[in-house]
Amino acid sequence: MSRMLSIRFAGQEINATVHPNAENSIAPVLAFLQPHFSVGPVDPAAAYGLPLRISPLSAWTRPSGEPQQTMVRKGRSAATHLWGDRWQIDGWTVIEITSSRTVFELADDGSEVHAYISDTSRYHLSDFLREAMWELAAVGGGTFIHAASVSNSRAAVALVGDKGAGKTTTALDLVQSGADFYSGDILFTNADASRVYSYPDYPGVCWGTIRANPELLKAALKLGLTPSPDDGVKVLLPHDIYWTALGVRKSAPPLPLGAIIIADVSAPGPARIEPAAPRWDLLEKLDRRGSDPGEGWEPFLDETGRRYARPGSEPPTNSVHPDLPWYTRLGRGRPPLEEIARFLDKTSPSVKKKPDGRS
Repeated sequence: MSRMLSIRFAGQEINATVHPNAENSIAPVLAFLQPHFSVGPVDPAAAYGLPLRISPLSAWTRPSGEPQQTMVRKGRSAATHLWGDRWQIDGWTVIEITSSRTVFELADDGSEVHAYISDTSRYHLSDFLREAMWELAAVGGGTFIHAASVSNSRAAVALVGDKGAGKTTTALDLVQSGADFYSGDILFTNADASRVYSYPDYPGVCWGTIRANPELLKAALKLGLTPSPDDGVKVLLPHDIYWTALGVRKSAPPLPLGAIIIADVSAPGPARIEPAAPRWDLLEKLDRRGSDPGEGWEPFLDETGRRYARPGSEPPTNSVHPDLPWYTRLGRGRPPLEEIARFLDKTSPSVKKKPDGRS
C-alpha cells in the first residue's frame, strides 16, 4: 500500500505518494532532505501542496517516437550541463534522465508530477525537489542568500564573504568550538531575518580546509577522494559530513538570525573576530541555478509556483537589511576558543522593535 508524505519548507508543501516498491530508492533522498525540510505523514483531506507520485522505474513505459533533447540543469560550464530526453504527450512533458535512470512526467499546467525512480536516482530526485521547493518559497515571499551558517541553539549566525574568503573555514572553527551546524551554503530568510531556514546542499570544501582538519581529511580519503595539491580546489562532500565525521549537531529550522560574520581568512595577523560595518552587497538575492527558460522542468516550476505557492507574511524582496550586529573573522589559524565561546554566548535572537521604539 502506498503511503503519503508531506514535505514542508518555509510554509510551502509538496505531498508525495510513495509506491511500496520505491521505498528503498527514496530513502537516501529523504535522509538528505530531512535535516532541513519537515517530512512526515499527511491527511489526504488536509493536503494543499504540489502532488507528487513516486513509483519504481520498472512501472514506466517509454513513449513511442523520437524524443527531443532538453537541458535539465545548467552547470557552471558547458561540460557540466545536464541533459535529458523529452516528449510532449497530451498535456504532459516527459523527461528521461538516462544517466541516473530517472523519469519525470510533468503536467504542463503545473498541477502534478509523477517521478519514476531507481536505485541510482538519488541525486536527480533530490535536485528536482530542491528546485521545486525553492520556486514555491521564492514566489511565496522571502529571499535566498549565499551564506553558510551555524547556531548556538538560540539563533543562527550567517557567514558571508566573497568567493574564497573562508566561509567554510569559519564555520568549521565555530562548530569545533561548540556551535551547531545549520546550513552549508544557502539560507532562506524573511524580510527582517526573524526566521531563517537552512537549505539542503552538498558542501563544497577547499582541499586546504580539508587538510587543516584531520578528521575531515580522514573522511575524504575514506570516500576515495584524491587530494588536490592546490589548496583552493573545492570538492563536494556528503551532505551529512559534519555530523558523521566531526560529531557536530545539526540545528533544526527555523531559527532567528542573531549575527552576521564576514569571513576574511587571508587578512594579515592572528585569527580573530571583531565588530565590522555591514556589507549589504553580501546579502543580495541568490537566484536558483536552473536550466534555460523553456527547457527541462523550468516551465513546470513556473506554473507550479503560480498554482501552489502560499504567500508569506512579507512580499518577495530582492535584498535583506536586518538590524543585526556585524562582525568580521580575520587572519589565518583559528581564533582562541575563549573568544569564540564569548561570541557564541552573547549572540541572541534579534528583537524587532515597534514603531514607538519598544521591543
